[in-house]
Order: sequence, then structure tokens, then C-alpha cells
Amino acid sequence: MRVETAEDSPCEVEQVGKLVFGKWTSHLLWALAHDGPMSFNQLCASAPRATPKVITARLRQLERDGLIARRRFREAPPRTEYQITPLARSLIPVFRELVHWWQQNLAEVSQARTRYDAGTNTPHPVLAADSQILQALWTSTPARSSLNPDNADRPKTRRPATQ
Repeated sequence: MRVETAEDSPCEVEQVGKLVFGKWTSHLLWALAHDGPMSFNQLCASAPRATPKVITARLRQLERDGLIARRRFREAPPRTEYQITPLARSLIPVFRELVHWWQQNLAEVSQARTRYDAGTNTPHPVLAADSQILQALWTSTPARSSLNPDNADRPKTRRPATQ
């Protein structure tokens, strides 16, 4: 199986996201970090909206990535237990920081969603100021671009139609 490299996705945040923030992946990691080793059925119960097929796929991927370890007990009936590895344990401070960010910014996110859903999504004050600065720079600097409104009277070159 081919391993994804930086050339496949140069954005490191995207690579991290694929590794730990896939559907149900962060939930499973958090459950194992919070509750300790769990059986497959316990993991399914911790994510009742996820299908067993999806949980199986996520557990296999997490095991492949070295974030969880699967332990099989030779008992009758056979028993399997999953737990996070030291590598996954190193993600706990990151998850805590993300939760902290969410708690600090939930009100602002909710307000933005409300404005957007109501159709009154006004620009954020900081973004509006940036927009004004950019507009001032745009109009004070003569550009050779046909996108510049000051160049509206310049003849435009036409591209031949493609078929």
C-alpha cells in the first residue's frame, strides 16, 4: 500500500486532518484516551450513530497509523481490546487545546452562523478594515491588469473561442 507524502498534499494541516480528524477517528481516539482500553462493542456503544463497518475501518486505519494497539486475548469466547499508543497519547494536549479554543470561541461562531443563516452576514470588522486598506492600495497603485477599474477604458484583447 502506498504511503501519502508531502508531494501528495503539501498542506501539513490537511495531512494531520486526514490522520486524526476523519469521520469517527477523533471520537474513537478521544474515547480510548478518556476511558482506557475498550472492546469493540464498547467502542460501538460510545459512537451509536456510527456503523460497526465504519468503526472497524477506522480502527484498522488507526492501528495501521500506529495510533492504537489491538490486543487479542486467547479466551473462549475470543476477546479483543483496543488502546491508544504513546504516539496517540501525544495528541491529547492538541485535542485539549482544540476543545479550549472551541469553548473560547463558541459564542462568536454561533453569532457568525446566525448572521449567515439570516442572510445578514456582514463582514467581520477586522476583515472590513483589511478590505478598505486593500481597496485604497488598489486604487492608488496604477496596475497593468485589465481587472483594475482604472483600466476599464483600455482595449481588451479577446481570446479565440475554444471548441
